[in-house]
Amino acid sequence: MIVATDSRGNEIEKLVTIHRKVTNLQKNKKQITLSPPEEQIKHDPNALAIIIGVDEYELASNAPWSNSDAALFYDYANTVLGVDYERIKLLRGEEAKGRDIWKSFSQWVPALSEPNQSNIYVFFAGHGLASEDGTDAYIVPWDGDPELLERTAILRKDLIEGLQRLAPKSVTLFMDTCYSGTGKGGKSTLVADARALRMIETEIIVSYQKTLPYFPPLPIMRSLVVTQLKNTGYSVTG
Repeated sequence: MIVATDSRGNEIEKLVTIHRKVTNLQKNKKQITLSPPEEQIKHDPNALAIIIGVDEYELASNAPWSNSDAALFYDYANTVLGVDYERIKLLRGEEAKGRDIWKSFSQWVPALSEPNQSNIYVFFAGHGLASEDGTDAYIVPWDGDPELLERTAILRKDLIEGLQRLAPKSVTLFMDTCYSGTGKGGKSTLVADARALRMIETEIIVSYQKTLPYFPPLPIMRSLVVTQLKNTGYSVTG
């Protein structure tokens, strides 16, 4: 029913019927598959990779499907990047405690890395938080506490500087981390079921004289959960 009223208060009513064709969106929706090639398309004997995924935290909100993303990248590192499986360190869930991550970077990587020869890949899927001034970025291990960020999380700059000292041929970072918001009292907060982030100050990245590609989430990108695929999908918003 549509009612129109003019400036003198006169009204007119009209009944309008709209017929809409019902479409089965689920039936017409194309099935999307996320899978790397089954066979290795290149081989890099000097490459190595650390892959970390944390979806259920001990002290923080969940970051769904981070473990699945890490598992997917594990195969991608082998088939696409050419890293031998025995040169890939995979840490997921409770395996990604702070001390486990530090051991991997301080002991496992140096043991395999060769100066000017090794291509190092780092993938992290899970929660990340920035310092209050936005100049420092942290990744949150499985046992990290967002309320004790500086004491329990891992400063990304420290990891990068450690890799820099090894003088590898290249380092490539893939950081699929979460949005850090500010709640009452200025405390950082984590958004459950989302891993979308704003750009952090990247001066520490470009200061590396060698090749250091870095793939952070875009400032306007939100990484949302695709439940059907049990992996992360990206939605760009303005």
